[in-house]
Amino acid sequence: MGLTAEKKYTYEDYLKTPDDRRYELIEGELLISPSPVTRHQSIVLLLASEISGHVRKKGLGQVFISPCDVVFDNFNVLQPDI
Repeated sequence: MGLTAEKKYTYEDYLKTPDDRRYELIEGELLISPSPVTRHQSIVLLLASEISGHVRKKGLGQVFISPCDVVFDNFNVLQPDI
């Protein structure tokens, strides 16, 4: 009696996902994230605006909002809000 191994997805698999939903890859597991609610988006906008102002004022770099992939390795790709 053997156990069947679940498929471990990679960044290459992630790149083949359709653009109709928000996907993340965590430890090789491909997850679909639901759309955020309006209150969540309002808070993200407020935080991104504050962070962006500080970063720009101090010349620290750039601030991005989702969707924007952050690739940690071949099995972990996230789309953080900010």
